[in-house]
Amino acid sequence: MSYSDEDLLTSTVAELRRIQENCRRHAENPSSSFHRQATEALAQIDRLGLHVPEREITLDSPVGRTMERIIFSAEGKAAALAAAREGKSPMAVIDPMLQNGIGAEYRPDNGATVQAGYLVRKMMEQNLWEVDRRHRANLPEHCIAKTAALYVYIPSKR
Repeated sequence: MSYSDEDLLTSTVAELRRIQENCRRHAENPSSSFHRQATEALAQIDRLGLHVPEREITLDSPVGRTMERIIFSAEGKAAALAAAREGKSPMAVIDPMLQNGIGAEYRPDNGATVQAGYLVRKMMEQNLWEVDRRHRANLPEHCIAKTAALYVYIPSKR
């Protein structure tokens, strides 16, 4: 149960998930003859940034529904729309709200930041804003999501 960095870096997501599951099973059992190797392999996977979540966040999951409630709340909409009017990305203000409302489940490796971006886009489009396809924003350091869309107001949609 030893893997080279190259083996792991060239593995498919399905292969990485299988490796992680096997290693996790052995690492959680101190009497396993592969305990040490499995623990080392899991650390190696983390060091390489290859951790694959057990499952991705979906919009119909409890976390997905909480994200939607936060983003579509009066506070979420007001903050996002104000940011867009200032030429900033709505995610810059929504991301901290999601961190506070969801906690550790709001992270990029489980798809939560992608789902959040989708929900922000949906909310912005409902409020007559469209993605500015010419520009993207790098988000502040305190944000978990790293980049996000900028939006332009399209009043002709009324």
